[in-house]
Amino acid sequence: MNLKELDCQYKRIRGKKELLQNVLRLYSLALKYIILLEDVEESYFAMFRVIEKIVKDEFGIEHATISNGYDDIRNSIKKIAEKSYGIKLTSKKLDAISGTISSELFNNVFSDVYSKIAWFCNKKEIKYDENILAKAVKIRNKLAHGEYIRINRESEEYNLVIELVNKCIRKKFFNNIKNCYLEADIESMYENNKS
Repeated sequence: MNLKELDCQYKRIRGKKELLQNVLRLYSLALKYIILLEDVEESYFAMFRVIEKIVKDEFGIEHATISNGYDDIRNSIKKIAEKSYGIKLTSKKLDAISGTISSELFNNVFSDVYSKIAWFCNKKEIKYDENILAKAVKIRNKLAHGEYIRINRESEEYNLVIELVNKCIRKKFFNNIKNCYLEADIESMYENNKS
C-alpha cells in the first residue's frame, strides 16, 4: 500500500470514527452473545444492526446520486401512450408524469431495509442470495417486534448475516487494506464477563 492509499484510508476512518466505534461495539456485543451466552437470536439481531448502521450511513451519503430511472420511465411512458393509448403526449405532460412516477418508484423501492442492503451489496460488489436476504430481513423484523424466533446457527440466514456484517465493515472502513480480519479476544471477553 502506498502513502496515498494510506492517507485515503486514514481520512475515511477518521471521518467516520464515531460510526466505526459504534459498529465495532455492536459487533463485539454480537460475538459476546454467540460465544459466551450462546444466544443466537441476540447475536443475529446485533449483527444485523451493524449492517443497518453501515448501510444507512452509506445510503444517506449516496442517495441523491442514485439514478431514479427517469429517462427509462419517460421512454416507457412515451411508448405506452403512443402504442396503447394512440396519443402523443406533450413534453411538458410527459415530463410531469415521468417525474411523478420515477420519484414514487424510487421512494417505494428504497422504503425498506432489504432494498438498501441490496443496493449497498451491489455498490460494494458483495455477492448475496436475494431470497436468503429477504428471509434474513423478515427474521430481523420479527425479532425487532419482540416475536420469539428460534434461529439455528447453521441456518442460511444466520450465515448470510455473519458474512454480510464482516464484508460491510471491511468495505465501508477498510476497503484499501488487502487483508483485513475482524478478530475478537475471546479470552479477555470471558474474563471480563466473570468479574
